[in-house]
Amino acid sequence: MPTLFRLITSSLIATSIMIASVQADDSQPSAVDSGKAAQEKPAEKKKRAPKNKVDAKKQAERRAVQTKKRFARLDLDQSGFLTIEEFVVLPKKLTDEAKIEKRKTAMNRQFTRRDKDQDGKLTLGEMKADLPKKSNNKKAKNRKQANKKEQAKKKERANKKERANKNDQAKKKAKKKQQADEKEKAAAAN
Repeated sequence: MPTLFRLITSSLIATSIMIASVQADDSQPSAVDSGKAAQEKPAEKKKRAPKNKVDAKKQAERRAVQTKKRFARLDLDQSGFLTIEEFVVLPKKLTDEAKIEKRKTAMNRQFTRRDKDQDGKLTLGEMKADLPKKSNNKKAKNRKQANKKEQAKKKERANKKERANKNDQAKKKAKKKQQADEKEKAAAAN
């Protein structure tokens, strides 16, 4: 049994030495050199901007690129403009007639809304002109408003606590003064 224990121990030591020598670099002493296990520093995380603070300019550029790609994908005859037939694209999975008609109607409305010169042709410029200029991220706006309301509530709670503390201190002072007056009266009466 002792030989088995020595054998296992020696193999563990050899394994840890091999691992330490592989992990060792110039800046950190290896486990063999120091007699201790090499300590790894946690990897530094890259700082990311909060999601709600995405640059509106980048969003607008991204939307413009997406619109250009969509336009190129829909322009089947490469004419440089979209007709109503090219614009109304229905998914192959859509088989319900009522849903198909509803989708066609919505796409026709979109086409006529975007077709500013009403020539029956939709150009890339007309599609881009329909894009919003500013970020329309309602979730981010709602989060900001909720944060402002929460901060206002916290501030009000803090003010309320402060007023309560001041009232308590004033009551304690008045009580101490009353007790001191009563002691003086009792001492004067004696």
